[in-house]
Amino acid sequence: MELSGSTVTGLQLAGSSSIDDKSFNRLTQLVLQSIMEDTDPSIIQDDGKLSKINQGMLKECYSSLIILLIEGARTDTDTTGMRSTLEDCKLTPDRIEALVTLYNNNKAKLRARLGRIRSSFPYLIDVNWRLDYYIKEGDGKKKDVIFSCTQEQLQDLVGKLKDASKSLEKFSQQ
Repeated sequence: MELSGSTVTGLQLAGSSSIDDKSFNRLTQLVLQSIMEDTDPSIIQDDGKLSKINQGMLKECYSSLIILLIEGARTDTDTTGMRSTLEDCKLTPDRIEALVTLYNNNKAKLRARLGRIRSSFPYLIDVNWRLDYYIKEGDGKKKDVIFSCTQEQLQDLVGKLKDASKSLEKFSQQ
């Protein structure tokens, strides 16, 4: 699994002795809660157990742990891959084991959560349209124009709209 330099730096901070083991465990719980429940990131600042940690460092660790778990779930990283990534970030064996266990216990939930997030465009179901055509006179007033056509002309118009719709579908599939 490949992580950015800033993410690796944040993970190294999370593995440093600046954060004790109890605070680290609490931070990982809050990270998982944040991902699974869409909680506000300010929960790390409001948590009493994390108040003694530098807030800038805490935010960097928090975001790096979120990226680690989401990226691991997104790429379906196995235990060995997660472990080697954390070893490359120079985390202690206890913290590596804690993160790998947390990841493995929640991997299916994380992947399901990622599956519910989509960035696709909405698709067209039905179209209702109306043609408004105004003629402006010299004095700036608008006049309504009444549109009339025969049944044959209307069928021709509907056919052209269907052709346009098919062209748009072909274009969107490219």
